[in-house]
Amino acid sequence: VGNTDVTVDDQFAWRATGTQVSDLGELTWNMGDGTSYTGQNVSHTYSSSGTFTINLTSEVGESASLEVTSEFPDISISINGNTDVIVGESNQWAVSGSNISAADEIQWSMGDATRKTGTEISHSYNEGEYEIRAAAIISDTEVASDTITVNSSFTDISIDISGGDNREVQSNQQVTFAATGNNVDDATKIEWDMGDASGTILEGTEVTHTYDTSGEYQVEVDAIIDGNVISTDTQTVTAVLMNF
Repeated sequence: VGNTDVTVDDQFAWRATGTQVSDLGELTWNMGDGTSYTGQNVSHTYSSSGTFTINLTSEVGESASLEVTSEFPDISISINGNTDVIVGESNQWAVSGSNISAADEIQWSMGDATRKTGTEISHSYNEGEYEIRAAAIISDTEVASDTITVNSSFTDISIDISGGDNREVQSNQQVTFAATGNNVDDATKIEWDMGDASGTILEGTEVTHTYDTSGEYQVEVDAIIDGNVISTDTQTVTAVLMNF
C-alpha cells in the first residue's frame, strides 16, 4: 500500500499488507531504480522522473507489484528586472513564480558567457543586446525556464561647444572654450582637438588655447565613455590679428 504518484526528491512510504504477512518470511522490495530494501515498511526517494515498478517478494515466494510515476514538482518562473540598462552600471534581476523553493537551484545565463546562480543576481554589460535566461534545476534537470532580452547602451549624452557654430577670436591671445549639454558629467573624458597645426589635444569641460596665427580652425569636442565617443560637437573658429 502506498502512493502511485510521487514527486522527485521527496520521500514516500509503502507498506506490505495482507493476511498473515508475518508468515511470509523476509520481504524484499525492489524499487525499480536499482534500490532494494527489506521489511514490511519502506520509504524511498526517487531522484529522477519516470515510471518505476516496485516489486515485492517474500521469502516463501509470494510476490506483488505496484507501478509508481515520479514527476518533478510543478514549477514556473519569470524574470523580473530592467530590459534597458546603461553600459557599465550594475543591475539586478530576480525570479518570481510558483513553487520556486522546490528547485535545487536557479541557474542564469547572462548572454555574454557569464553564468550565475541564485534567485537574485546582479550584472553589468558592455554595449549591445543580450538574452538573459534563468532555469529552475532539480537533480541536474531543467524543469522550468524564462528568458528576456536586455539592451545595454551608453548614457544619453549630448555635448555642445558654448558660443555657437562659429566664433571669432583674436590670435596670440588665450581663448577659453567650454562644453555644455545633457549629462556631460557622465562622460569619463571630454577631449578637445583645437584644429591647429600644433595638433593640440586638451581634456576637460573647460579648456584654454592660443592660436598663434590668424586663420580658420575647426575645433572638435568629444564626450567619451570607456574609450567610446558618445557625442561630438564642432565649432569653426576664426582667429584674426587685431590691428591697433
